[in-house]
Amino acid sequence: GYGRQGREVVLTVADNGPGIYLAQQEEYFRPFMTSREGAVGLGLTAARALALASGGSLKFTEPSVVEVRLPARN
Repeated sequence: GYGRQGREVVLTVADNGPGIYLAQQEEYFRPFMTSREGAVGLGLTAARALALASGGSLKFTEPSVVEVRLPARN
């Protein structure tokens, strides 16, 4: 889903995969870390870097749910 909360745009992305261990979520943002065979392991790293460069954030809120927050433009 998506929407606006105060001065932020919030995007929530969910899938039906097994998810992650929330207590270890920082490990999933390391470059080249992957749990999938044949994957490179840069997707979450790049997505978080883009969010941070825009003044926002990206984090897991549930095992299979990622929340992206970005500053809203007026």
